[in-house]
Amino acid sequence: MFITLRKKSWRFFLFQNCNKNFCFDSFTHKIYKLDDDLYNLLKNNEFREIRKVYKLFFLNVLKQNPFKIQRTQEDKCYVTINLSNNCNLDCKYCYRKKSENTVLRKTELKKIFEYIKNVYFKSASEYVFSLCYTSESSLDLDSLKYIDYLIGQNEGYLFSYEQLSMKSAELIFSSLPAYIKDKYCSEKNPIIKLNKILEKEELWKSYDFSNNAYLSKVLTPSKYLSYSRRIMANRQILNALFPEFYLEKKISYISMSFMTNATRITDDYIDFLKSILIDSIYVSLDGLEENHNKNRIYKSGKGSYQDVIQGIKKLQSNGIRVIPSVVITPDNYNLKQILEEFINPGFDSLSFNLIRGNSKENAFSYKTMNEFIEIIKNIFSEIYESVKKTGKSKKLLILKNTILFSYMKSLYYGNYITKRCNWGENLVIDSKGDLYNCNSVIGIKKAKLGNYKSNKSKKNILRVPYVNRSRKCKRCYAKYLCGGTCYAEQYIKNSHNSNIECYFHKCLINENFFLYTKLKNENLLDCFMKELK
Repeated sequence: MFITLRKKSWRFFLFQNCNKNFCFDSFTHKIYKLDDDLYNLLKNNEFREIRKVYKLFFLNVLKQNPFKIQRTQEDKCYVTINLSNNCNLDCKYCYRKKSENTVLRKTELKKIFEYIKNVYFKSASEYVFSLCYTSESSLDLDSLKYIDYLIGQNEGYLFSYEQLSMKSAELIFSSLPAYIKDKYCSEKNPIIKLNKILEKEELWKSYDFSNNAYLSKVLTPSKYLSYSRRIMANRQILNALFPEFYLEKKISYISMSFMTNATRITDDYIDFLKSILIDSIYVSLDGLEENHNKNRIYKSGKGSYQDVIQGIKKLQSNGIRVIPSVVITPDNYNLKQILEEFINPGFDSLSFNLIRGNSKENAFSYKTMNEFIEIIKNIFSEIYESVKKTGKSKKLLILKNTILFSYMKSLYYGNYITKRCNWGENLVIDSKGDLYNCNSVIGIKKAKLGNYKSNKSKKNILRVPYVNRSRKCKRCYAKYLCGGTCYAEQYIKNSHNSNIECYFHKCLINENFFLYTKLKNENLLDCFMKELK
């Protein structure tokens, strides 16, 4: 027993805070308060003595078996489709292949939809398409509109012959207002007539939809909807109007999302966002103007900051919530400064990511990373003081969905993070139709999974690399909090970046331990976590 326990000593992280001793245990995923003797025994791996003197700790903690990963099948289908590499900016740290000018045409997009729905993941309960990660979405607006058309055709709201008889369809049609029926009298097939009504009419202008909570939230009588959303709303109204025909059916919902650099926010772009019922969008913005313009530049070399700000104002004035998306770099890592800059323009949330250090000039050093960690410590301290005084913190609300507090949530709710990200679960398709696990490895030959034309199903091409399979992570106390190092690095082959990122996550996890125990010591933890929801 003693030998076995010694081998498991990696699972503990010992630390001191608030003049008290603590231990985080990877197996039980909890933090324990220890007296001085137990702390020192654990620090020196004196497990035999712990077994004698601290029997409860031995039984409740040390004797616990390792957490076993439950491999479950996600019933939702997540796919990223990169329509092109078109962008009006020439950001210095962008990972897109700037020389690649291929574009997915409408015929290919249609085939990709058919592949995803009929081959890749036929039984999915929902389909989520992320678009334009290697391009600026406003440049691909026509393709986005076509994808909306494909959603309308494939989502399942249109009537089919299997679902509805010709007689029932005719009865429904005959009950509609004359001004609608008169438009479709020449069409003999009643199912085709109903589908044309779903596609073209705006029934919410004629019927009460107040009993439908979703429609009541997103619709007004004058609302203009896109092709797919019009079909959705009209179908739900018909479902409610004619319950005797049992028109309700299980739908495999299809949605799309994308972000923008906000330099080309046209009226047409805003109208499209509204028509597909998007009420918030991520915008690439790197904090202060000086820092933003170092990297996010036009091909002429001019900075894009002022154009981005004007685009953000236009989005906000049209009722669209903007969430800034920041890239943290070695010359732009003052998150406190960025946060203070973003509070004033009315942002209620932000997102940030560390730069992918594919080149030496973009990579963090340990010196700059330590400086970044110190800034985070300072932010934590300010948030703690604010919560202690008022029970709230505006900075906490803006940062609550970032990685800064993901470990707090995992600790508090007992969630084990068993994998780094969606690698091995989500599919990425580039502008040539090639398949990958991640946007960061597009173009790397060894990372290519095939092409959509090969008609491979999800189970035949994707494998989840759980953290326990990593030699580097297998014996790390933090593995079930961070999920492991970046999987793309094995193809990018930048060991420094992998090491510095691992260092960052461990430092951030440790700071979460300190904040967690400090809040708990002051009986503020529950209040703090309520703000994090």
